[in-house]
Amino acid sequence: MESFKSNEYDPSSYLSLNQVIELLKISRITLNRYVNDKVIRDYKISSKKILYNRDDVYRMLNIKPSDMGINVMYTRVSKTTQLNQLKEQQSLISTFAIRNGIKIDKIYSDMCRSYYFKQPHRRGMFELLKDVTQYKVKKIYIMSPDRVTRFGHEIFDEICKFFKVDVIYISNEIMDKDSKDDVRDEVITILKSIKETYAL
Repeated sequence: MESFKSNEYDPSSYLSLNQVIELLKISRITLNRYVNDKVIRDYKISSKKILYNRDDVYRMLNIKPSDMGINVMYTRVSKTTQLNQLKEQQSLISTFAIRNGIKIDKIYSDMCRSYYFKQPHRRGMFELLKDVTQYKVKKIYIMSPDRVTRFGHEIFDEICKFFKVDVIYISNEIMDKDSKDDVRDEVITILKSIKETYAL
């Protein structure tokens, strides 16, 4: 058994005990036998935590790591009255996917302002991030960065990158009238808040 510090390994390259048992449909006793036979390498993170080599497990399933995970899309509009715009985003991303031979397996959507990042406003985003952190997602297709958030989408990108997920923005240039109106409304809201706070 190899051992290393928790900050010295890439978590996306390893699986937990429960993940291995679930994927291979085996018992813990069988897993221990695979480890003893050096079929699956294990790694000691701490005195109570052991991880297992992902590639060894995938090899037993006869699949490549690149085959794991699904392609998904994320769409967002600012208001519930913009359902048509939401559908238009989904349609544009679907068209892009079809033209490039990509199968979209799941859609996550939200209808709220870009600066709302709490439940229940961002159910779609929270569900997406949960699947990302569980290594269920391979690629995320999004119309443009402002669909994630107006400012600071790089944080989202870095989280996805950490979990080996590619984020593909279909267009960084498309901004229709509704999007411009959203920006204007949000700026007005922020300015009003500042004015009320500091009694300007």
